[in-house]
Amino acid sequence: MKRIDKTCFSRWFRAFARTALPTIAIATAGIAFGSPPQAFVSGQTLSAGDLNAHFSYANDRVHDPSGFRATLSTQTNVSGGFVPIVFDQVSFDLADEYDPQSGTFTPKEEGIYSLECGLFFLSPPSQLYTVAIVGPASLEYAGSAVPGANPGVTVTTSTIVKLPANMPVQCGAYDSGGTTAVELGQADRVYFSVMRLN
Repeated sequence: MKRIDKTCFSRWFRAFARTALPTIAIATAGIAFGSPPQAFVSGQTLSAGDLNAHFSYANDRVHDPSGFRATLSTQTNVSGGFVPIVFDQVSFDLADEYDPQSGTFTPKEEGIYSLECGLFFLSPPSQLYTVAIVGPASLEYAGSAVPGANPGVTVTTSTIVKLPANMPVQCGAYDSGGTTAVELGQADRVYFSVMRLN
C-alpha cells in the first residue's frame, strides 16, 4: 500500500477547507431532522446558514436525560385514605428531580413520562389494596386495586402521561379499612420509578 505523505495531506486539507467548507454538496438521498423548516434533496448545495438552521432545529428537540428509581427502607403504614409513600433509597436520579424526603418527583421540563409504582402489602386478605400515582389536588394518573391474599399481595400501577414542568407527582396507597403494613426491602416489589420518553 502506498504511504500518504502527512505534509502533503495537511496542505491539501487546508486548501480544501478554505474553498470547499463554506458550502457542502449533499450527494445522499436527502436529509431531514423530524420536520425541519426545509427538507434537503440530493445534489443540493447547502450553505453554512442552511446547516446551522437545521442543527439548531434538531438541538431544540434534544433534552437532558430525566428519570429516577427509588425503593423503600422505612416502615410505612397505610390506614384508610390516601397515604403518600416516601421511597427513601434512591437507586439513581438523572436530573435531581426526586426528593427522597417527601417521595415527590418534580419534572424540570414538560414532556412525555413513563410512571410506575409497586407495593407489597402484608395485611389480611379481607381488604382491598390500591396503589395510585397522583399529582396536585388528588389528580390521579394511574391506579390499581387488588384484593388481599396470604401471606401478602403485590400491587403495581403504571402509565404514560404528558407532565408539565414543575408538576409534582407521588406514589401512594389506599386500603379499604384498618391498618396495612408495606413490606420493606423488596426492591423488585416496592419501588417508584419515572423515565422521560421524549
